[in-house]
Amino acid sequence: MIDFRKVEPIKCDVCGKNLHESLCDYSALVAWSTSADCTVTEDVYFACKAKCDEQMSTSIGMTSWEDLSDLAIPTVFVNWVLSTMSKLHDGHKYSEKAFEKLLLLIANMVKEVMREMTVEEERRFSNLSDIANY
Repeated sequence: MIDFRKVEPIKCDVCGKNLHESLCDYSALVAWSTSADCTVTEDVYFACKAKCDEQMSTSIGMTSWEDLSDLAIPTVFVNWVLSTMSKLHDGHKYSEKAFEKLLLLIANMVKEVMREMTVEEERRFSNLSDIANY
């Protein structure tokens, strides 16, 4: 059982910055590196956008990503968790390291999203909903 009160913060895998401080300014992301056949998430990494993200995607590779600021929007987070659970149910696998980082991400984001959405977040969610397959 994870004690959400004691979970370590999400830090950039390149520079070590606490990415919790970047949740409001769209300057941090989480990315997934998957196997060639897309059946296994091999790595999950957290990064500041721009230089740190470019360095990680060059060295590890990246197949998909989410902006941490978007995941801080309650409805976006719930949709993302449900999508992740559906993938697991459908047989998608995570390496041990990737799964541990996924749990770290969820534990950190739960502390942010267990609240009502702001008016600005409602607008952003509406905009994201207009994107196909979001």
